[in-house]
Amino acid sequence: MASEENNNAASRTRWILLNAMHENHKIPVLEAWANVLIPDHGPSIDHFELVKLVNSLREEIYSVKAEAKKRCIPSNLYEQYIDKALEATQVENLTSPWANYRQHITLELLLCLSFCAYIFDEDEFSFDESEIDEIEGLIKELEQQIETGDIDPVLKHFVTTQVNTLKHSLNEYRIKGTKAFKGAYVSGVVQVFENEDLIRGKTDLPEIGLLRTIWQKMKAATEKAAAANKAIESWTKLIEKGSEVIDYLS
Repeated sequence: MASEENNNAASRTRWILLNAMHENHKIPVLEAWANVLIPDHGPSIDHFELVKLVNSLREEIYSVKAEAKKRCIPSNLYEQYIDKALEATQVENLTSPWANYRQHITLELLLCLSFCAYIFDEDEFSFDESEIDEIEGLIKELEQQIETGDIDPVLKHFVTTQVNTLKHSLNEYRIKGTKAFKGAYVSGVVQVFENEDLIRGKTDLPEIGLLRTIWQKMKAATEKAAAANKAIESWTKLIEKGSEVIDYLS
């Protein structure tokens, strides 16, 4: 997303659709969305994760439509274009050519989203890309540790689940902004509480140590968001939950 733009649902949606529009029309839908929403994906694409991300994008598109209606913007200025965005993000057939969906991403649609991004006026907090890169690097390091380490299979499953939650939040951040990190905290806390007995006495393992470090980095980044976010009280509560995760992993 261009740095001079407001950071809100409309601007993020526009940026994603603009990138999607430039994908080769001959490749399958699956590959097109993977290139846009999971930029560092390998040869094997996680279909389930991809569908979740596209559905998150659709949620943002619906929120743009609702916000436009709330602000009493005449429906002829946005409704037909937002509906085109919803048609472009259908995922019923992931193997069909991207051309079948790309045709719905028009310059008029992108102009509509630019208009909405300006009118909505909201400018959400954006994390520093270097912070995101650092967390992603630690996650890759943890994945390698899981692959080469020799830990209890049940504990390994727990750590892998945590990794998937963290990876999803980073992928979703580019779609939903800081709301994605809120979801990561909620899921992460539940997973830790459910596996409290499993974790106890294992906190000196390198896998748990790396996991703890990742959550600490997430918490540090979120504290910056709390300081810049209007809903600071809700963010403070989430940071407290993040502290609980770190405490359990310590």
